[in-house]
This record gives sequence, structure tokens and C-alpha cells, in this order.
Amino acid sequence: MTTKEMYDEVSALLGAVAKAFDLTDAQAAQGLEDGTVSLEMSFDPDGQRFVRAGHGGRFVRIYDGRVFHEGVPADPA
Repeated sequence: MTTKEMYDEVSALLGAVAKAFDLTDAQAAQGLEDGTVSLEMSFDPDGQRFVRAGHGGRFVRIYDGRVFHEGVPADPA
């Protein structure tokens, strides 16, 4: 993988994280730096790779071209 390809992949992942959590790209990047956004690589039961991202108690699974929201935090009221 070339440096440009790697940059493109990281940029696409960052964009998916930002979109999933309604953040700007800059907010998503800052969240990764300060730990308020988490990333974890995993496999689903079908063996497909995905990145699990978390922010503010919410989690999504990011596949190539797809994002699945795992749920929302419980209503505190």
C-alpha cells in the first residue's frame, strides 16, 4: 500500500466516524486524539471485517461502504 492509498483509507474511515456520530472531520480527529472516540477492529459472525467505533455511549460498526448503528444510550429520564 502506498502512502497515498493509506492516507485515503484513513481519511475515509475518519469521514465515516464523523458522519456516524454527526461530527465534523476535525471533531472526529480530535476525539481520537483525546480518547472520546474509540476504534476497535473486529470480525462479525460471518467473518467480515469491520471497525467498531464508539462516542458518547453510542457504537457503530463500520464496514466497507456501510455503517450499522448498534443502538443509542438509554433515556436518562
